[in-house]
Amino acid sequence: MARPPSEPGVPRSVVMASAVCAATVIASQLAGKTARDAIFLENFDVHRLPILLAVSSALAIVTTFWFARRLARGAPSRIVQATNIMSAGLLVAEWQLLDQLPRPISVVLYIHQTLLGPILVSGFWSIISERFDPHSARRTVGTVGLGATIGGLAGAILAERVAAMIGTSAILPTVAVLQLAAAWQLSTVGRGQAAEVAAEPTEKLAGAAANICSLHSTASSA
Repeated sequence: MARPPSEPGVPRSVVMASAVCAATVIASQLAGKTARDAIFLENFDVHRLPILLAVSSALAIVTTFWFARRLARGAPSRIVQATNIMSAGLLVAEWQLLDQLPRPISVVLYIHQTLLGPILVSGFWSIISERFDPHSARRTVGTVGLGATIGGLAGAILAERVAAMIGTSAILPTVAVLQLAAAWQLSTVGRGQAAEVAAEPTEKLAGAAANICSLHSTASSA
């Protein structure tokens, strides 16, 4: 099996970690959206969904701008790592409380996944865009994109199998494990990353992250 290509100065381990991390991030996003929708519809009629969607979308606007500003001011890899860990902790707490408070927790889970799910995806791609030079690393980015495609398939299969074998609520700790794995992998992806980035490119990067977050939030509402 041929080794994945990498750009000069970037270890192959970083390329592989980026591809695996892409698969993990996308798998956790798709599995999380599946759990979000299924659990909400188990506890509420479908006509309640537009109201919650409107509330989540309004909150998403504030969260997206806040996250973009953090990316512009700090180290993207550390910020996204911390967000993955925080999201995983929330998922475990929601899983533990779901049986006792099914309706309130299903609402909290819906808002949580709508806000943080797209942010974790766009945050990862922001790290990739900063870690690799797109002009000299097209083949490398292609390898990462392949990982994301595999992650999409794996996330759908994983959610279906876990729900069928254990139960829908069991998807929550499964997604939490994926998010913790992504946080761990990001430490390798960000290794050797430049310590300082010019202000203008970073602001553009943050703006791109905000746009991607908005697009993902719109897609999740469909």
